[in-house]
Order: sequence, then C-alpha cells, then structure tokens
Amino acid sequence: MQTGALWRHFHDLDRPTGPDDRLAIEVLAEAGITVSVEHFERPPRPLPREVRVAQARRLLCLPASRDAEIDAMLGPETALPARRVTTVWWDVA
Repeated sequence: MQTGALWRHFHDLDRPTGPDDRLAIEVLAEAGITVSVEHFERPPRPLPREVRVAQARRLLCLPASRDAEIDAMLGPETALPARRVTTVWWDVA
C-alpha cells in the first residue's frame, strides 16, 4: 500500500503531490544556477516485516501501539516498491 493511502486511513488527509524534482530544478534555474540532473529507478528493496512496519510508523508519525494496525494495512508485501529517484547537483564557482 502506498504512503498516500496510509495517510488517508490513519490521518484522514491526502498527501500533497508536490513539490517535486521538476520544481526544484526550475527554482534553481531561475536563481541562475545551472544544474546537472540524473533520473533513475530505485529497484524494490526487500525488508524484514518488522522493519517495514517500523519504517511506515515513523513516516506516518504514529506510536508503536499502532503497529498491528499498520501491519494489517500494509498487506502481504514486505519490499519497498520501486520508485523514480532524481539526483540534482551543481558546481560551486
């Protein structure tokens, strides 16, 4: 289950979809900074179930007393899903 659905379940809030890497690159360009950009796909990462639950708990800002509910909401998947990652860097003159 994705983090947005978990936030909706536990906090009744929709997570924002931005800002994102494109906005950061745009802001840097407007500031006159020439950036280099590399996009890549981070492969799925298997994790022990208790680590996955603890990580989700921290991201959701919940106490450990909610672990059983978090575990149930995560479903059977224990790996972190693949995701798009962007690295942005620039040279300092």
